[in-house]
Amino acid sequence: MENSLKTNKKANSIDVVASVKILEDCVSFEHIEDSAYIKKQLMLLNSSMKGLPEEIAAELKAFVNEEINPIISDLDYFDFLQDEQYGEYDEKGRFCIESEEAMEKMIAALYQHTLILNLKLFRKISKYI
Repeated sequence: MENSLKTNKKANSIDVVASVKILEDCVSFEHIEDSAYIKKQLMLLNSSMKGLPEEIAAELKAFVNEEINPIISDLDYFDFLQDEQYGEYDEKGRFCIESEEAMEKMIAALYQHTLILNLKLFRKISKYI
C-alpha cells in the first residue's frame, strides 16, 4: 500500500486510529466538560503519536491546539450555554436555568458543539486513514 505522506515513515493505521479515538473521546459529549479526563487523554496521545509520521502528528497537534486546549484553558469556553434563551443570572451571579425545556435545549446545544468538533477532527485526519 502506497503512502502519500511527505515523510518516509509509513503510517501505522492502528496508531492513527488510536490517536483519533483519544481525541474523539476528549471532545465527546460524555467527557468534554471533564478537564482532568481530557488532560489524562492528552498524555496518552503523546505516547500514541510517537509512531506516527510527522505530517499526521502535526495535524493532530494542530487540532489539540485549536480545539482541545481552549476547552481546558479558557474559563469562558462554555459560556455559549449560559445564553439568555436558557435562563438568567441571579443576584449572586449564578446562572439559573429557566425550565426543563431550556435544559433540554442546552443539552442539545452542547451535543451539537461536540458533533461539530468531531466533524473538524475527521475532516483533518480523513485523508490519512
